[in-house]
Amino acid sequence: MKDSYLIPANTVCRCQMMIRSGGAGWGEDYWLAKAKTIEALYMKAEFTVVAGPYTGRKIHQNIILSGGKLDTAGRPIAANVGRSTLRAILESVRGVDPDDNSPEAVTARLISSWGDFNGLEFAAEVGIEEGKDNYQDKNKLQRIVTPDHQAYRSTMAPAQEVH
Repeated sequence: MKDSYLIPANTVCRCQMMIRSGGAGWGEDYWLAKAKTIEALYMKAEFTVVAGPYTGRKIHQNIILSGGKLDTAGRPIAANVGRSTLRAILESVRGVDPDDNSPEAVTARLISSWGDFNGLEFAAEVGIEEGKDNYQDKNKLQRIVTPDHQAYRSTMAPAQEVH
């Protein structure tokens, strides 16, 4: 029997991101958390569905931003995925096509601190992560939906514009 509390896989919905402060980072920017088992910093994120039939459902996901396992070229694998995810969130929020490298698009991807992500609303495709070690299956962000995706406009449109 499939868990009825899960949002079905491949569902596209509008989410709001909230960061649960982790007390780590640099300068006065303590939005990150320090991993206990590896040398890494990550963002503890909570994504709440804010429109549609799954409104109010929450997805918890950590986004690694530094450290972790390296690929054969010496680059941090999970950190690269994490930074790509955050870039896609900015593109979704700010309506920037991922292939746009114009000065305006580059500027739209800039942030002043990790806290800039707190409260942002964006479009995401939800997936299901299989539970391990006696944990239940759970939802995850499968991918961030950006303006180049067919579901972007209807997902990000204000409620009165959706037909």
